[in-house]
Amino acid sequence: MGGRRAGPPDWLRNQRRAYMSSDLIVVADWRPSVPSATSQLMSRLLLDRQLLWVDAAAFRPERAAPRSARTAGMAPTTAAPFPVLSAEDLGGGSHPLARLVSPRLLTRRVERVSRRRGLRHPMLWLASPWAAPMLDGGYAGPVIYQPCAGPPAADAAAARESAALEERILARADLVLPPAREHAAAAARAQTRLLPAGVDLELFSTRAQPARDLPTDGPVAGCHGCFDETFDADLLAAIARRLPDWHFMLLGPVCCDLSMLGHLANVRMAGIRPQDQLPRYLQFWTASLLLRRPAVPPAPVPPLPFLETLAAGLPTVAAGAYRFGGYADLSTCVDDADGAAAALQAAAAEPRERRALRRKRVANDALAARAAVVSRLLGELEAASAPGTAARLWRA
Repeated sequence: MGGRRAGPPDWLRNQRRAYMSSDLIVVADWRPSVPSATSQLMSRLLLDRQLLWVDAAAFRPERAAPRSARTAGMAPTTAAPFPVLSAEDLGGGSHPLARLVSPRLLTRRVERVSRRRGLRHPMLWLASPWAAPMLDGGYAGPVIYQPCAGPPAADAAAARESAALEERILARADLVLPPAREHAAAAARAQTRLLPAGVDLELFSTRAQPARDLPTDGPVAGCHGCFDETFDADLLAAIARRLPDWHFMLLGPVCCDLSMLGHLANVRMAGIRPQDQLPRYLQFWTASLLLRRPAVPPAPVPPLPFLETLAAGLPTVAAGAYRFGGYADLSTCVDDADGAAAALQAAAAEPRERRALRRKRVANDALAARAAVVSRLLGELEAASAPGTAARLWRA
């Protein structure tokens, strides 16, 4: 589900160079099929800046993407609106010899690519603790850090290493943009501004035509996003057995074992859809399901798929540990399959005007508003740092 917006044409990009200040080098995990909140935000900043995305997997010790991203089903559905450098592009691929490529050498290669592409006064936007080696390559310009979820607590060694790398970034960062107050408290040493995820309100709330493969002979409950080890497939199977007249659709790449769903006639794994096609499903589903395994701790912020269902007006039934913040009253939380089945039946009977209420409530989290805030903060950072030429941002 790649980005839906292409970058500006060359003539317009060149025309803007006269007043543009700093471009961006973004180091973050790259998911070509399920655009993250960061990648969607960056697509909105392209009108004012050039951007080079570097997959943070290039800096991981194993030189490989997390398991959730290593799947044959995650080929991009549309081209990214900005250039993306993978581990392989930088000489840090999954081959065993790639371990000999030092992080410092990788950062130098990023520097050369940024020069070749004509990036102007590039600022570093780091959205992964594994991006810390970028600070060892001689970069002397402004650094923005966007904290994200670290490795699972069960992997104690990786969690310790991730925390140490994050401390290095926080000690150097000029601006920290945490998604929740829990992160903000840890980042108090630098200029800190909360930056919750934004949702593409225009995309999901504008009336769409129904997708051709939508079931029409009964209510539909859908799940969309990336299906990994946190997804409770066993619970979905139990719900589907209790509601044989319902259809259940899964949209997105599958990164875990869902074989227990294969024998259920009313469950369909529909695969990946481009981001701009999702409203053709969400707006016509009866309800959305968020199913998290009981042992999985909650993320500190509402998941992006939940915000997207709100923007589409869709009722949500959730099982597992979630933090919905100010939107808790717009979801129905359940403990088991019986509770989920009852909640879905209630959602099928709700008045249509409830959908308009959900869209209205999520309007403050519009992606356009988030991009405007970030543009203002970057402008303030540029003014404070007063960068010189691009050459002076990289020390020899």
